[in-house]
Amino acid sequence: MDPMRGDVVVKGRSCEDDRCEKRGSKVWFCVDCDSGFCEGCWALQAQHKPGKVARDGYSHEKAHYGMLKVYQDILQPPVKSGKLRQLHDDDSDTLWFGVTKDDSGVPRFEDHGRYASLMANSPSTFGTNSAKYPQLVSFVGVTNAEYTVTELYPRLLYTFSDVIVFVLRNAKTFQSAVLTKLLQWGAAGLEKSLNQPTLPHAVIVLNATEMGIEQEEWDPKTATAGLLRSLSTALDRIGGVPELQDLANKWRSERHTEIRTVGDLIKRYYASFTVVRIPAKGRYTLMDKQVNSLLQVIDANCRESLETKRRARMLSNTDDWNVYLQAGFDHFTRNLDAPFNFIEVSLKNNPLPENFGDHIRQLATAILARYPDPQKTSGQWIFENLSSMVASCILLDCVQYRKGTAEDLFERYEYYLETALEEFCDLYWPCSYENRRGRCVTAAVRHNPKGHQNASGRIIGPGEYQSDFSADTYIDQWLDSVKFQLLALQTSLQERDDSTSKTFTAIDHVLDIHRHQMSSFYRVLGGARYFISHTTCFSCLKEVPEHGLPCGHVLCSACVRAYGKKDNDCYVVLESCPLHSVPKFQEPWRVAYKPDYAGVRLLSLDGGGVRGIVELETLRAIEMALGARCRLPIRAFFDLIVGTSTGGIVALAVGVKQWSIEECINVFMDLCQKAFTEREFAGIWGLEQAATLNHGSKWKTKPLHQALADCLGRDKLFGGTRDQNPGYPVKVAVTSTSGTGRRPLVIANYSRAERDSEPYRFLRRAHPDLELGLCEAAAATSAAPGYFKAYYHGPTTQEFLDGALYYNNPVQVAHREARLIWPDLAESHPDLLLSIGTGMNQSALKTELREQPRHLPNPLPVAQTVEDLKQANEATNSRLKAWVLPKHRRVLKTFKALCQRFDSILNAELAWQDFGRTVQKSDWPNIEPLPFIRLNPDLKEEPPALDAKDELVYLQTKVKKALHSASMRVEIQRVAFQLIASTFYVSRVVPLRVVEGTNALGCKGKVCCRFEDGSMELRELGRFMQFQQHTTAQGSFQPYFVVTEERCEGYVQKTTITPEVIEGMITHATFSIDLLEFEISNSMANTNVALGLHSTIPDLGHKEYPLSGFPRCLKTAEDFRRRMIAQSRRFEQ
Repeated sequence: MDPMRGDVVVKGRSCEDDRCEKRGSKVWFCVDCDSGFCEGCWALQAQHKPGKVARDGYSHEKAHYGMLKVYQDILQPPVKSGKLRQLHDDDSDTLWFGVTKDDSGVPRFEDHGRYASLMANSPSTFGTNSAKYPQLVSFVGVTNAEYTVTELYPRLLYTFSDVIVFVLRNAKTFQSAVLTKLLQWGAAGLEKSLNQPTLPHAVIVLNATEMGIEQEEWDPKTATAGLLRSLSTALDRIGGVPELQDLANKWRSERHTEIRTVGDLIKRYYASFTVVRIPAKGRYTLMDKQVNSLLQVIDANCRESLETKRRARMLSNTDDWNVYLQAGFDHFTRNLDAPFNFIEVSLKNNPLPENFGDHIRQLATAILARYPDPQKTSGQWIFENLSSMVASCILLDCVQYRKGTAEDLFERYEYYLETALEEFCDLYWPCSYENRRGRCVTAAVRHNPKGHQNASGRIIGPGEYQSDFSADTYIDQWLDSVKFQLLALQTSLQERDDSTSKTFTAIDHVLDIHRHQMSSFYRVLGGARYFISHTTCFSCLKEVPEHGLPCGHVLCSACVRAYGKKDNDCYVVLESCPLHSVPKFQEPWRVAYKPDYAGVRLLSLDGGGVRGIVELETLRAIEMALGARCRLPIRAFFDLIVGTSTGGIVALAVGVKQWSIEECINVFMDLCQKAFTEREFAGIWGLEQAATLNHGSKWKTKPLHQALADCLGRDKLFGGTRDQNPGYPVKVAVTSTSGTGRRPLVIANYSRAERDSEPYRFLRRAHPDLELGLCEAAAATSAAPGYFKAYYHGPTTQEFLDGALYYNNPVQVAHREARLIWPDLAESHPDLLLSIGTGMNQSALKTELREQPRHLPNPLPVAQTVEDLKQANEATNSRLKAWVLPKHRRVLKTFKALCQRFDSILNAELAWQDFGRTVQKSDWPNIEPLPFIRLNPDLKEEPPALDAKDELVYLQTKVKKALHSASMRVEIQRVAFQLIASTFYVSRVVPLRVVEGTNALGCKGKVCCRFEDGSMELRELGRFMQFQQHTTAQGSFQPYFVVTEERCEGYVQKTTITPEVIEGMITHATFSIDLLEFEISNSMANTNVALGLHSTIPDLGHKEYPLSGFPRCLKTAEDFRRRMIAQSRRFEQ
């Protein structure tokens, strides 16, 4: 029935006056009459006549019935125990964080998942698809609480809140109950943080205000002024409040700040002060109006706070804000009295530098960190020393990559010099104010909220930021100093060019000059050993460092090539670190490079817990297919391995630890038994659920972390001092997720530059001590919510969740990372991208895939471009709502869904299908065989759960059987042959030339092998080739190289790998074959150079497999490489 029809009377929705003829019109509800009336009938009621009043002495109030019910349900909770229990359960779901104690009694921050849930449900700060910048509004009531509330929370909430709302019921108790607490909170927190970007705003809510006040008092401005007037005597010597007098006297005597009124005192601790009155129940329209006034005040305060943080360059997104809060908690639980420094945390979590100016600033802040005492180290001294280093870097860049003299080109660098100085002064250089209580340590952009603070956090005086050293006063001197040094270096370079033989080039001279400048620069600063960065190459200040050296320094590729000696196409050898020429390395340090024109081989490993044994057995099968009688390790055939969760652990074991597959299997079997350690009461229904509820995870987390540490060790994944060269320098990355679940992460043993609008964050820390160790990276990628607690990394106060939240199948990550690591391949296909799953029941999976659109959500989107990322954002947010693991009642409700998500083989297969659609959109040439292969053995039954450790041996047996099926044997052999072919590449000997009188292109190149001369791998590859030679009734077969041209019949050229060549590989571990010299008819045609191999498997037989980097258009590849070389060292404009 329609409740608005005239013949139906519905309470609150239609007029209840029997005389009314317009029951469909707007209805007002009267609380005192307990009836609803339309506008016309309202005035007809006797109790609504002029002069009539309600029980509180005021006229009857018009109210919207729906709004009224909302407030009544809040203010009049149900009396039934079941309903009350439900409300309490709902309240427990809102718990954000709390304090517990560990086994040793130390307070520990415990996140109950509410923050992540809020972030998943909240809109972006600046519009759709933009970043979120959370703001904290804290509501505080009058309580007699313990240490946590009286000591710890005031410091935390005061330090991190944008608005603090103090709620009290009786305005008459404001002075004694709230004002004192308000200021004590401020006093407890004010001096317990440094470089805090803004003070919190204070709002007082006078709850249940009686109606007898003047009408103007409902306005927040009037209420604020009135309340402050009522406190006019609080600071009087006679009759004042002692606690407030003490605070005021402290500001007057110690901080030399004039305090005349309570309002002056409040403004010392809070950015603003506002009073909002809320009426007692019964006046619901007025209550709604005042609640909206409160929301408007909070919103205005939050906006002002956000803008203040923006000006201070301290805006924190969803994940960064959580890191700051965790760091604050850790800090205050260790020491309540020492101040929390925002800059220290920001330095730990800075993104990678973007340009020359950022890199200069990085070195300047490193000098400041080495010499932090401003009384001994002046800003001018830092930049005077920097000027020689920066000038040398500019000269190096000009000679290597520019046309013209450094003097003529200097203007191009001035912008970066200016921004480096400005940002250093604004963000890092402390104030110079000083008195007998100490020296101010606050930076310029974060100085205003509190005035002058010393290193202990104490306010030592009022006033603005002061410094004799600033960008405005020093910029001209800085530019002149750099230019003067640059001209002197340029003169020295010219003198060397004029006085030495032509066998030495300008680049040789400038490198030698730069090396001497670096040595002198770092010697003045106490030695290069104190200056190590993982985000800036401290040799050239122009690139992100990529290659770790034995001394711990990390250099960019350009500096390694410049100061090293090319050993072959794959390696550059360094005798010493250019930052300190002596001592030399004990053994020459060899840095691996991808040969020019060669492609890359990528391996992607799914997550799946104990099902990681499927991936290991699949890798073992491929290794056997490389030759059962050959000792060719699978790790030698991949350039990049990316894994998620258990796949990440396998990637670290194979690629970083460089274990054999056999050793990996043995360690993995033992790891699974130790990692999945049951909690108390396991198997006892009810008690098991209670234990899970209490701990927040099904399995104990410490045994997992200990097992990972025992098997993988604690060596840093990236950087750190090294004793010996890795045998196979494989790049390895594992996926993870931020503790809030909002941001996917990639953790790697390599470095690269960041790009705008990345679908995930590439995690790299500036300071070596903040990098994750091997076992820590493994814990970060495998912290599956529901199964294990989030992994907490103490040095950075960052939490990590399992990478499967976004990339259970990380094939998209592998593909994207390869293009970023090797930009010359950005427009090319990989030699091979092999994705390995953790087993499936193929028949059941096909059914699921057919039915998936009708009853399953789409897989988590994995973005490749900015547009993809925008389209994916909404779907991602909705899924995160279900994935966030709360501490209380929702644990049991969501646990099954969480487990299904992390245990989902379907999602991994859907991710592969999505990747296939991405590949189909490309304009790559048709390739046979395809370079994209997915191996996921069909177990003929449902694979076990990811934590089914008791089924591990049975699963191993099943996967071995599955891998021996005819179809899998074909796929595995094909992969093995493609890997063999990818070890060969063609090195260009002479430039491409157009054949005179034709459109043909003349080519000459040499087939080379990635395996080094003298290596065991080259000998074993020779044995593989030896086994390829055979004679049958159908004839003999000898492996060969062949050149073909797109759309042309037959071979352009064929070169046999002779028995003599193969014997040389086995006996002498050398590979040498005649040059390839051929012509192609169309310079824009795709050319393929392939290796012919033979298989005893009938479905394969005799096939040809592309060499590394083929097929490709030779001219396009050459032109693209020239563009990359020309652009690789340009500064970002």
